[in-house]
Amino acid sequence: MHEFTTTPLDFVAWAVVLYLVTRLLTSRDPRWWPAIGAAAGIGMSAKWNIGFLVAGLLLGFAGTPAARPLLRGRYLACGAAAFVVLAAPDFLWQAAHGWPNLAVFHALQGDAWPNRVQYWPGQVLYTSILLVPLWLRGIRWALRHPLLRVIGIAAVFVIVTQFILGGKAYYPGGIYTFCFAAGAVSLEGLPWRRRAVTYLAAGVVSSLIALPVLPAAALARVPVQTVNYDLGEEIGWPSEVAALAAAWRALPPAERERATLLTGNYGEAGAVDRYGASFGLPPVYSGANSYWFWGPPPAADTVVVAINVDPALLYREFAHVTQVTVYHNSLNVADDEQGAVIDVATGLRSSWTAAWPAFRNFS
Repeated sequence: MHEFTTTPLDFVAWAVVLYLVTRLLTSRDPRWWPAIGAAAGIGMSAKWNIGFLVAGLLLGFAGTPAARPLLRGRYLACGAAAFVVLAAPDFLWQAAHGWPNLAVFHALQGDAWPNRVQYWPGQVLYTSILLVPLWLRGIRWALRHPLLRVIGIAAVFVIVTQFILGGKAYYPGGIYTFCFAAGAVSLEGLPWRRRAVTYLAAGVVSSLIALPVLPAAALARVPVQTVNYDLGEEIGWPSEVAALAAAWRALPPAERERATLLTGNYGEAGAVDRYGASFGLPPVYSGANSYWFWGPPPAADTVVVAINVDPALLYREFAHVTQVTVYHNSLNVADDEQGAVIDVATGLRSSWTAAWPAFRNFS
């Protein structure tokens, strides 16, 4: 959540949908359906992950007799229409561009088994080991409730399905907003001081794993990245961009005039977007995920300063490739940039229009 990716938007959308569904169930007022459909449709535009929540809720309604009457009427139809209308632009764009989301899903399947190994420890550590009894109690309480059983079933479905499919440990994270709330309701009557101390301690433990509160150098000694690898994602960005700038400035003036920057992943591209202007660098290009759609580089740029790009790909597309340096963040922190090679490639063999498809890398 500390990085502005699709995940924060996804989690917020889940929280809003879960709140609205809770209001629907506790009030038995079908007029909540349009808002539910709109929130889920917006969530789909951010990340398809919320589709698992929608499927889980439908399963929950099917398994909760007292809630089934809410599946009738014009308000449900309005909610469904709102969902379709708001989700449609993303699906239309996906269809027009070869369904890149499916390409990403296919690539992620290569990590399915490592993800399964880390999945349940991740559920414990991300939510804080001290609060596992709270969200488990919340799910159990919801499953016993005559109406909120809908969301209890959805919670079980989402958490178990993501494990079966080999999803990353944080994928079902949005469901815990409800599980924590339900667990807290089930604990009404316990001394508030005891609960407050528990929640405070749990927050401290979770923050060390979920947020970048530890000094950067500590990540080389404290194994929190085994749970949350992304804690190291921005470490060394200024020095990394400085290394790219040094390679760019070292080019002969004639080559520098027609040189572009190329990165192997979106983290490196993000670093240049953030710090490149202060070094006088040109715009950056990358074949990673959505960055690929913002290329190719200008046709006149036949020279690249590349970081962390597959050397075999550079040798295939350029006449000459020279390794300039190997980047290190000086903290010995493992991240995607640690040990990345910076190359200068000259003599583009074809045009960027012809070469750019080879740089596409959805993962």
